[in-house]
Amino acid sequence: MLTLAFICPQLLIEKFREFARDTTNTGTERVAATNAVCDQLIGTGHSDAATIAEWKDQINQSWADLLELIDTRTKVSERSLIIADVNF
Repeated sequence: MLTLAFICPQLLIEKFREFARDTTNTGTERVAATNAVCDQLIGTGHSDAATIAEWKDQINQSWADLLELIDTRTKVSERSLIIADVNF
């Protein structure tokens, strides 16, 4: 019989997986669209092209950091579930 102590972490992990999937899908689309706009502005010789390029780099770095955090959190959550499974 599954206990509440085991079911709650499972539910949290499932919710986080949904969040991770949705965030990754939506974020990938939005970052790609943002990059396209930035490239277009830079390519047309926008007067603030240098600033746009910096912002684009910051956005891409922040996105990469977020994906890494999501990946790390997913792995830690899955490991904790394995440990909880062994202890129950």
